[in-house]
Amino acid sequence: MKYLSVFFIFLLVVLTDVVDDVLLGYVLGNVSSVVTVIVLWYLVAFFAGLISVYLTKPNNTDLTNFKKFKWQSFGYFLSSIIAAVSFFFAIVYIGISGNAILSNFSVVFLVLFGVVFLKEKLSLKQLFAGLLIIFGLFIFSFGVEPASKLGVVFGLIAVSGGTVMKIFHKTLSTKINYQIITTLRAFFILLVILAVMFALNLQFEFLLSPLIYLAIIGGAVSGPILNKQLMFKVLQSMKLSVFSLSFQISTILVFILGLILLGESASPLKITGAVFVFVGAIIIQFNEKKTWILEE
Repeated sequence: MKYLSVFFIFLLVVLTDVVDDVLLGYVLGNVSSVVTVIVLWYLVAFFAGLISVYLTKPNNTDLTNFKKFKWQSFGYFLSSIIAAVSFFFAIVYIGISGNAILSNFSVVFLVLFGVVFLKEKLSLKQLFAGLLIIFGLFIFSFGVEPASKLGVVFGLIAVSGGTVMKIFHKTLSTKINYQIITTLRAFFILLVILAVMFALNLQFEFLLSPLIYLAIIGGAVSGPILNKQLMFKVLQSMKLSVFSLSFQISTILVFILGLILLGESASPLKITGAVFVFVGAIIIQFNEKKTWILEE
């Protein structure tokens, strides 16, 4: 029964990740002010998180626990802010389909992290798969319009920040209540963006259509709150290496839906690069025999 419940949550992680990206892609394609979208997105996410905490009444709500794991908490929130902001700007330039390709570079970062910091041995299969991903990104970059090259940079920054965030995810999920973490994550991102808007005197765009507001509410609840809380929950029972399969599944779905639903460009180079990247990412995931559920 535990296998089925963990697998079901795993599928929900994939679903909420896909819904989040598609709705965000729709919103950013119809709103000119990116910072407006970020503020509204995480404002909704913050209040949704507060409601979640209020309804579920989690046991471990002592915020002093952050002091015990201050460096892990600082690393999580900092990497979250960097990843979130870069992610939004990457989608503006290259769309959700392009960002889906770049996000698979996270598996290369995870392998490098294991080799450099955990002294893991680099296998030939990992090396081959990593080269496939890098080659695919190289081909993809040639399929991106010159005006969108900056999106590739933002995408890679988002990937590196997101990878670090996932590592801290694994550590903090066993120490601090995940609902508190995800709610505070939304709050800190919102706080930083508001500070930047005030410092740069950026204008806020209020006059958005009801459909845009509905998409923001749906995406903000699905991604920053539901997805991250489900992620924390499933990481308590599943190995990080296995769990990362959800990102490969969701990125393939997002890539396809970005082309079909949002009408994003699908040049031959972009599709060819995507194939190399997705194949390489999948090969890395099946590098070794894995146990889906952690032993009690």
